[in-house]
Amino acid sequence: MALRIFCFVLLHIVAGIVIVMQTMEPLKRGFTDLSYAWLLSMLVFFNPIKFGITFSFGNLLSLGSTAFLIGPKRQISMMLDPVRIYATAIYIASIIVSLFCALYVHNKLLTLLAILLEFGALISYSLSYIPFARAMVSKVMVGCFDTEF
Repeated sequence: MALRIFCFVLLHIVAGIVIVMQTMEPLKRGFTDLSYAWLLSMLVFFNPIKFGITFSFGNLLSLGSTAFLIGPKRQISMMLDPVRIYATAIYIASIIVSLFCALYVHNKLLTLLAILLEFGALISYSLSYIPFARAMVSKVMVGCFDTEF
């Protein structure tokens, strides 16, 4: 179990370093956190294709790392649970659409829209693992916008 946790942490650190090196490639290193966030936002708007590829592969690495921690059979059975089957299907489909728009279509606007869809699907998928989280978020949205989502 300790080896699995160590490999999980190591995998996330390596994935983070790869993403940082790819985004900071044309610039010098040593930015503060605020300029780092600015750089990431500029990458999203000025080069959404590169960001879409790294974001989608990062999400695939995240799914793979949780499957590594709890085992692929249990991961798939949890993903196909009736409570979260729709969130899982939309999440995986949004990753595929995002990679398709970034790698084959090469359209920045479509890739940016696919990234937004993938981010929303990621939030919905993550909330499906927390008991009553989707109901709470729905109530908050109704309270804030007076509309049910």
